[in-house]
Amino acid sequence: MMKNIIIYTGPVKTGKTTSLFRLLQKMNDADGVLQPVVDDTRCLYLIKQRKMLRLESKPGQAEDIQKIGKYSFLRQSFADADKYVCEARNKQPALLIFDEVGPLELSGNGMHSSLTYVIENLGRFTGIPLFVVR
Repeated sequence: MMKNIIIYTGPVKTGKTTSLFRLLQKMNDADGVLQPVVDDTRCLYLIKQRKMLRLESKPGQAEDIQKIGKYSFLRQSFADADKYVCEARNKQPALLIFDEVGPLELSGNGMHSSLTYVIENLGRFTGIPLFVVR
């Protein structure tokens, strides 16, 4: 049987994450991770926990970072979100949001572990995964 997935795509800064926040206001059985920009800093938002994690490293801070292009991201935030998405998938929400799949994940970094886990276990998941891709 073919498993349904949703690929949500659009150019940078066109409101993909904002529209997903609006969707969450109407839906109470969704979980996963969003990547909003708050005060000019990219963050990770753990949906059911309503917890915001700073993802983008501040200039000059000596932290364990992952660089991609002009951005420096905190590896620990990716690790925390990775674990969260795997746990969320096991709770079987109707919609599991993964914002976003990008160059880091495709190169085996970022949230690659949870992305792989979700894809490899689609057959055991009763909900619909939604992947944001730009």
